[in-house]
Amino acid sequence: MPKGKSVPKKGVSKEVAPKKAAPKKGAPKEITSKNQLLVIETRLSELEKQVRFIMEKLSTVEIRMAGPVEALESTKIQPLKKLILRLIPQGTVISTDEIRAKKDFQNYQSKDLERALLELVDEEYFDVAEGKSRWTLSGNIGLLIRR
Repeated sequence: MPKGKSVPKKGVSKEVAPKKAAPKKGAPKEITSKNQLLVIETRLSELEKQVRFIMEKLSTVEIRMAGPVEALESTKIQPLKKLILRLIPQGTVISTDEIRAKKDFQNYQSKDLERALLELVDEEYFDVAEGKSRWTLSGNIGLLIRR
């Protein structure tokens, strides 16, 4: 037998039938029967259940992770609130820019200072008014009046 030629197997013709092009990955296939449609719907509903399950687990993890972080933030905020009340005497009208410029508050982040001030407003230690401050609380509070 000459080199490079193979012997055809019995029952196989020497002529090779033209190969069909393989379907492209991701290309949609035509649904030809109701049975195929039912299979697809079943698989889709199972996927939806799995997604719901994963989303529930994700929200549980987020809640667990958020708990200690909020506790840490509140431990940062409480001393800051006490400092604000100690440094700003009753009856004082002060802009948010003046509060932020005080040396005692320079080591605190703006978001922590804003949160502490807003909590003090909620606790009725301060009244608020609009003012011409560059740094405002909640977008419009520029003046604070200590009660």
